[in-house]
Amino acid sequence: MGAWSSTLPAFTAFLPLQNGRVNPAGIILLTQGITCLEVKDCLYGTYPVDAIECTDRVAGAPLESRTISTEVVVYQTPISRPIVVRRRDDVPIKPIAQERPSIPAYKGITEGATQCTKPSVRKEWRSMSKEDRSAWIRAVKCLSHLPHDPALSPSVDPSVSLIPPVNASGSYYDDFVYMHMDLNVRIHFTGLFLPWHRWYVNVYETALKEKCGYEGAAPYWNWSQDSADVYEASIFQESDPESGLGGWGIPAKDYSVPDGGFSDFHLSYPSPHTLRRNFTLQPYITETSPLFPDPAKQANATFTPAEVSKLVNGFSGDYVGFQKYFEGFEGAHGSVHLIMGGDLGGTCPQNAPKNCTPGPTWSANGIKFSPMFSTTQLTGSTIAEPMFWMHHAMVDKVWYDWQHKSQENFWKYSGGSVEAISNLTGYEQYPNGAPPTLSLNSIMPADGLFPEATIYDVMNTTGGILCYKYE
Repeated sequence: MGAWSSTLPAFTAFLPLQNGRVNPAGIILLTQGITCLEVKDCLYGTYPVDAIECTDRVAGAPLESRTISTEVVVYQTPISRPIVVRRRDDVPIKPIAQERPSIPAYKGITEGATQCTKPSVRKEWRSMSKEDRSAWIRAVKCLSHLPHDPALSPSVDPSVSLIPPVNASGSYYDDFVYMHMDLNVRIHFTGLFLPWHRWYVNVYETALKEKCGYEGAAPYWNWSQDSADVYEASIFQESDPESGLGGWGIPAKDYSVPDGGFSDFHLSYPSPHTLRRNFTLQPYITETSPLFPDPAKQANATFTPAEVSKLVNGFSGDYVGFQKYFEGFEGAHGSVHLIMGGDLGGTCPQNAPKNCTPGPTWSANGIKFSPMFSTTQLTGSTIAEPMFWMHHAMVDKVWYDWQHKSQENFWKYSGGSVEAISNLTGYEQYPNGAPPTLSLNSIMPADGLFPEATIYDVMNTTGGILCYKYE
């Protein structure tokens, strides 16, 4: 068989209906009714047929192929799932003259799970029954009373992550917080942002079910419907200690949330404290970096229904543009974090060490960007707030809606693995990460808490390792 390349970059595209031609080769999605795929030039040149391997990613079976001149043609029955095309390193590039009836399957490719048949349905918080809201709050609080998992193993150098050491006396909920803090520089402003957070919300939902008996689906908060008046939004008027999320924090008590189901919610990072919220309408007002073109912007202007519609209905086939607009320094994702202030905004508690600075080195919420930090500073956490999970379920829903808007969007993916946010020039060139580039086969970090998954595994919410949809 020879040595198969593991470094061939992936390319994702829906086959155009005219001629079914894809160039260059990589991860290719056949649409229903297309029975013929032509692969030409294969990214680096043309290869003889025995140097090309085409495998059904789901079934793991080889596809029948033959050659015509300098092209490899792959035949199969109508299907709508990814096909993997790879080349052999030990075969030189040369024109194809012979015909071969078939090629062997490549067994080294991770096979996706079969499509789920009964997906759970994620609902907006306020459309859930009081009983279901209470059940979710109980499960979240349950995680906060479970012990720390010693399997948690930070993978980012502390001089880069700028976070405190693991607190072994913390809770299992704190472990989720710490994993996000540790991986911050890898999962924001890189190609991991959307797929990793989709995976993250899903493993959190699984933990609620397996460890705390939760039987529902992850809720989401549709912040666009509250954008006109976030402070007075109904979601923050729920003071019921069993089913309510509580309101805004009390300034004299370090903005601790006074009511609702999380009024006594204890957190460990960056120092022990209870849940805090501090409404902040203009979070960018002090920024002077060119990465913030409109510092006076009000945060709620970035997540209106019109802005969500622009995301979902725009950026056709443009994954990078979609992520850039969504995650940008003054974009909807960070603005929701920052308008909430407190723990979702990444501000440090009053009892935090003196070297604590807002945000987990964060740029992801537009608070600061990493070159402004020294290696002696500790940073706050932006995910300790339980509403983080509802916020990021909404982030995921917007991506989900964009994916389902058109076939051109569904499998579209690209991005780099290194943040390029030290200056405007680098950011404009690599808004979702500089090389090394990521592909659908790239593995996402899990810091020892869960089995690692690939980006491919989470591209489809009713396939791979996922099984849910949105109402």
